[in-house]
Amino acid sequence: RVFHAVTPGKKFTTNYFFAMASTDRQGVEDMVEYLKPVLEEDIFATVEIEKIIQTMDVVPPELILKSDGTAVIGRRILQKMMDE
Repeated sequence: RVFHAVTPGKKFTTNYFFAMASTDRQGVEDMVEYLKPVLEEDIFATVEIEKIIQTMDVVPPELILKSDGTAVIGRRILQKMMDE
């Protein structure tokens, strides 16, 4: 299984989380190598988006894609727990 998430950090920063799980250690090591270009592309895109946002007078509202729904729900639950 692979999990990755890009979440807001502080103003003009982003948190990028990546995790993998498997009962096969070699399989995980192989997937890390296989996914490196994907991770590098995600990180590059995130950095470029942050550069664009820094040029704006107003930070745009959160953009939630349909495919992000479950991750956003999880992030909001964790945020609520931290805020309490």
